[in-house]
Parts: sequence; structure tokens; C-alpha cells
Amino acid sequence: MDSLISDLLKIVLGAVLTMCAQWVYANLNTKKEKNKLRRQKLEEAFIIVGDILGGIHYKVALLINPNLNIENPKFEIGKLHSLISFYAPELQEDYKDFMSTYQEFIPLTATRFRTSSDDDKSIKEIIDEPTKIAFLLNSKGNIIKEKLTKIAQTL
Repeated sequence: MDSLISDLLKIVLGAVLTMCAQWVYANLNTKKEKNKLRRQKLEEAFIIVGDILGGIHYKVALLINPNLNIENPKFEIGKLHSLISFYAPELQEDYKDFMSTYQEFIPLTATRFRTSSDDDKSIKEIIDEPTKIAFLLNSKGNIIKEKLTKIAQTL
């Protein structure tokens, strides 16, 4: 009878240890998968910011000379917003600052199409203002990219 009880205790103890080990493994695996997904989304946000920074020079060139044969770049601003909101909420303030700078291009487009080529002062302003905004946007975008990289490295 003692042998039966000791065998039963060994079986129960083995089953409990197996369940505990499986639970720990599942939790570690789940955390690893979440980190992998977050890292992928942060990389995606990094790429979108890079696309915006690269494409802003085309937008400046089109503001200066709308007759250039350059396709107006499209940016995934909405996707960037959702990626930062869900996967990097600590960058919300930097993102808002970045987007407020980006929004300064909208009035420049309207101003450009109201300006004639005879108005030298306005043309100079049209060239200077987008260039300043592009440099400022590059600076703010690079800050976001650095922070995205740091977050991804901690995962």
C-alpha cells in the first residue's frame, strides 16, 4: 500500500511540475511573440518616418517648380499615427510636434499657386520657407527615428 501511495504521489508531482513548466514556457513564448510584433511595428513606423523625410524634398522641389516631372509622394500619415499610438505611446508628443511642422506645408502650397513668376520677393519666400520647414522636419523626424530605435533595442 505504501508503494502505491508513493507511486501515486510521484505521478501527481510529475504532472504538477509538467503543468508548471508548460505554463512558464507558454508565458515566455507569448511575451517573446508580443515583443517580436512590437519590434516589427516599430520598424514599420521607422520606415514610414524615413519615407516622409525622403519624400519631403520632392514636395519642396514641387513647390519651387510645379512643372517638374516628379510624382508627388504619398505618405502613410494615418498608419504612422496608429503605429505610434498603439506601439510607441511614449512618442506621442514628438509625433504631434512632427506633424504640426508637417502641416505647415499646406498653406505653402496655396501660396505658391497664387504667386506669379514675376513676383521675385514672393518666389524667394516660397523657396526659403519650405527649405526651413524641411530642415526642421528632418530634425524632428530623426529624433523620432532615434527614439524608435532605442525602444526596439530594449525589446
